[in-house]
Amino acid sequence: MQKQRIESVTFVRDSVEAHYQRRLTCRLAALDALQPVIAEQVALLTLNSQALSQEIALAKALGGPQGVGFGRSRRAEAGHFQPFACGLGRTFECRLDS
Repeated sequence: MQKQRIESVTFVRDSVEAHYQRRLTCRLAALDALQPVIAEQVALLTLNSQALSQEIALAKALGGPQGVGFGRSRRAEAGHFQPFACGLGRTFECRLDS
């Protein structure tokens, strides 16, 4: 939903910018159209940050990576890096030290 909002305000911004390039509107209007795009991007970053924080808290509550189904492998025991999926389509490499 948030991405759709960003796409919507980005379309408006692009339209105003195109009008500015053709000298059909002033630069102030083009800059004003940029403000909602930035606000929506900040809102999306805030949502992503909250989701990551909640996921970290859940992983800690479940006992770390082992508690959420990641278990330690021999490579992890040897100090190699193990992928850790965060659930938002991202995978992080984390060192599993004892």
